[in-house]
Amino acid sequence: MRSQTLFAALALFLLFSGCDNAGDEPGTGTSPGLSLVGTYTLVSLQDVTGEVTTIPNRVLLAGVPNPITIPSGPDQGVLVTFVITGELTLTGQSYTADITINSSANGQSSTSQDSEAGSYVVDGTTMTLNPDFDNEDSVISWTLVQNRLTLSDSETILVYQKR
Repeated sequence: MRSQTLFAALALFLLFSGCDNAGDEPGTGTSPGLSLVGTYTLVSLQDVTGEVTTIPNRVLLAGVPNPITIPSGPDQGVLVTFVITGELTLTGQSYTADITINSSANGQSSTSQDSEAGSYVVDGTTMTLNPDFDNEDSVISWTLVQNRLTLSDSETILVYQKR
């Protein structure tokens, strides 16, 4: 079923893109005196390409229902509602990220919970991530303004709020 495929794609998308994380050194892109070390709560995810939500630059707000109609044929669609929540913790040169995705479509609900941990290195406004479970590094851009951490790559823009 297309909605199950979309849910699986979104879960993987959020796991691998949404868990891109930040380091602990202030640098270019941060407000003076702010440190990246801390715990952050996911505020929003922007699907830059539209690959997951079918609408480029669609923003999904964390903690609230995000209804998306997924095309399922000519002049037809399936309404899928997503509720995403996430937390990011940065300590020293390591990170942990947790994300929960609740989805519902056609009266069926599903919950997916994923976690990732690893190390990172900050260089100016870029960050190189090395997840513990994978030997492939990821490079993302980041900014920290007034305790709001924004992480971005070519597919997603994630916004976290420091607690």
